[in-house]
Amino acid sequence: MRFFLVVTLALSLAAPAQAGNWADDPEYAQHAEFATSRRICDQLRRVELPDAKRPDRREQGGMAGCCSEALYYGIGVPVDAKAAFACAQLEADDMFSGDMMLMTMYANGKGVAVDLDKAVALACVGTGAPMEIHYRVLSLTQRRGVTPTAEFHWCDDITSGLNMGWCAAHAARFDEATQAEDVKAFRRHWREGEAAVRLEALLAAAKNFVSVRGNEVDQSGTARAALVIEAEAEVRRRLHDDLHDLAGSQMRLAAAATDTDADAELNRVYKRVMAHDFGEYGGAPSPAAIRGVQRAWLKYRDAWVAFVKAAGPGLPPQAVINLQTRHRIAQLLELLGETP
Repeated sequence: MRFFLVVTLALSLAAPAQAGNWADDPEYAQHAEFATSRRICDQLRRVELPDAKRPDRREQGGMAGCCSEALYYGIGVPVDAKAAFACAQLEADDMFSGDMMLMTMYANGKGVAVDLDKAVALACVGTGAPMEIHYRVLSLTQRRGVTPTAEFHWCDDITSGLNMGWCAAHAARFDEATQAEDVKAFRRHWREGEAAVRLEALLAAAKNFVSVRGNEVDQSGTARAALVIEAEAEVRRRLHDDLHDLAGSQMRLAAAATDTDADAELNRVYKRVMAHDFGEYGGAPSPAAIRGVQRAWLKYRDAWVAFVKAAGPGLPPQAVINLQTRHRIAQLLELLGETP
């Protein structure tokens, strides 16, 4: 999926529009750039839609506790578009449920026949930044009479930092479902003796590191939720990638064994970060926060060393120290706006 940030327009960072039809929003009636989407919404205002004020009825019937997002995208459960459609009709309207998912299914023809009138009409009464609603209405309308090259996704047209957070969380749920299955496989692979004990200790240290990683991310802007989610997801991805490497070819560990510069470079970069002026505005990374994250990382690194020793890959402990140190260097450089 792609995230569009229209930074040149102040409207793109405006608060989400109030519930109601986009065609009737008086605040933006004088903005000529919105005329086309507002006209489209006015033309479709009579399209029959689910009651926007319907209660959450998920406690009733066989769909109790269902999640249309999970069913539609196959997040932790098999894909079942028809069940997703039935579920979305019962859900309270919320992010990645209810009307948002119905819009997606009507646009893509999964779980229900394609109905662009309903998809666009749902976009017209949805929430979002003004430019976001405008783009979404137009992009759905442009699907008429053509064979789309890609499926519609609600996140394709976001323009606000707030919704970047929702979309980042949506993407993270895919990773977390896959990673949950990975953990089961890792536990089967290292199921005996000290290796099993050290694996659990590593997973616990990783969880702690993930929980504090966002503390050193710049949270001063509207995209703060997305940035924190991505920082946390990056730690989890590297953990799982490195465990896969250890269980398989061990190429990463083997290459890291000859890295003689990692520790010295970490010290240099860490000193630069601690000396950097991130500003005193709310949400800016602080030296205290960065030190706290660094302490959590050191415990995480040590848990890796203990696990590798127990797992017995035949590699020196320094190899995993070097590998994890390189990961940490990349994180610290990111705080400075640099890449390794």
